[in-house]
Amino acid sequence: MRKVLTFFIIIILTIIQTKNSISHEINKNQIDEIIREFIINNPNVLEKSILNYKESKAKKKFLSILNELKKVSNPKIHHKDKNLTIYEFFDYNCGYCKTMMNRLFETYERDKNFSIVFVELPILSQSSFDASIAALAAHNQNRYIEYHIELMKHQGNLNKGTLIMIAKKLNLDLKLFQDDLSNDRLRVTINKNRKIAQKLKLRGTPAFIIGNTIYPGALKKSDLMEAIKLERINLKK
Repeated sequence: MRKVLTFFIIIILTIIQTKNSISHEINKNQIDEIIREFIINNPNVLEKSILNYKESKAKKKFLSILNELKKVSNPKIHHKDKNLTIYEFFDYNCGYCKTMMNRLFETYERDKNFSIVFVELPILSQSSFDASIAALAAHNQNRYIEYHIELMKHQGNLNKGTLIMIAKKLNLDLKLFQDDLSNDRLRVTINKNRKIAQKLKLRGTPAFIIGNTIYPGALKKSDLMEAIKLERINLKK
């Protein structure tokens, strides 16, 4: 937008200078006519400038929301020399999320240069919410990944009994685990994730932020690897 206004000003000043060789003044009506004629004769310039302005505004908004997400205490794994971050939004009752688990972990082991942030986003049912709380409770005992994998592998209803059963299987401190199931701090984390997902206008799970781009829905392994490659290039621009 600034570029267009600057361009207008340059044109006006040029014409004023030309007019001054004939007359000592140029009035407001003449300036308005110059601008009107420019817009009529160059609609693509104005349209492109407005589009660039909107894209710039949207990017600033996205980066602000991404900064909010970075401040949330979500579990993560990372390689020492990471140069990219993937945020995964998921629900433990989401079938497509379950199919993404192996693809994401296999890519992580193969690539060794990115981190994964696990964004608990229970949106399908109360059992989804309970499962997310349980996973974060396991995180408090440094066993998040193991618990996350067990939840994603599980077929069937994720009831309270199942959540306790998985905790026992992983030899978690059951008293601490059960106390954390009613830990308000864990609920705050999930609520923050939900608000951020709303701001990003995510309509379902899974969804990913890779670099500075949102990728909604499940991705083929080849598409995931291609997205990682593309976002690394974009981040260097």
